[in-house]
Amino acid sequence: MKAPFTAIVCALLLFLMAPASANDVKVNAQIPTVTNTQKSALKPLPSTKVVSQAQSQTAAAQSDYWFHDTWLTLTRDRDHDGYASSFSLTLDIDTVFSDSEVYAVVYLGDDDHYTSLYETSVFEIYGNSSSDTITLDIDLLTGYPTRDYDILIEIYDAYSNVLLAYNNLYDDADLGYQPLESSNFDVEYYQQSLVVEHHGGAFSLLFVGSLLLPLVLFRTKP
Repeated sequence: MKAPFTAIVCALLLFLMAPASANDVKVNAQIPTVTNTQKSALKPLPSTKVVSQAQSQTAAAQSDYWFHDTWLTLTRDRDHDGYASSFSLTLDIDTVFSDSEVYAVVYLGDDDHYTSLYETSVFEIYGNSSSDTITLDIDLLTGYPTRDYDILIEIYDAYSNVLLAYNNLYDDADLGYQPLESSNFDVEYYQQSLVVEHHGGAFSLLFVGSLLLPLVLFRTKP
């Protein structure tokens, strides 16, 4: 029975460690719902992006929308290797207008190449208020090997899908070189150990003596 059990355990470990064919995430979005607005389908969002520092600075300078701040916190690292499989992302977006309905797209990548990670529902922002922040609790489930990632966030108009502003490592250091990995790489290992409890009695003394005898013979061998 030992051999089949060992084979099953090995197969399970290989399944958990194998790279997935597609990226998969789970997001808990803390966003005030705007029920009377539907996003326009005029402009499909790209699944990948290439962004340079010059493009980022140009977009920020020409927009009536901007990021007041972005907070990122790594929240789960099960194997304690310094790379997290979950993180919390909080956004505070401001505008020159008294109120505006927008949505955000979050990308993950490196070296200016990004892949879309999550698209929020529509939410409302109010001028330069700090009470309209949104928070995304993101779990990377599969498809993200262990390495440092950069994060790109884009803000779109809810009606026209026009890009209003975006933020990346060139604008906020918190969005660059974040140590991440998906959950199938964030596996906690348990090291087995032998615990011997000594209870009194002649049998226990004989058992302990039998364990120590090879050590005694080894140390006294000429």
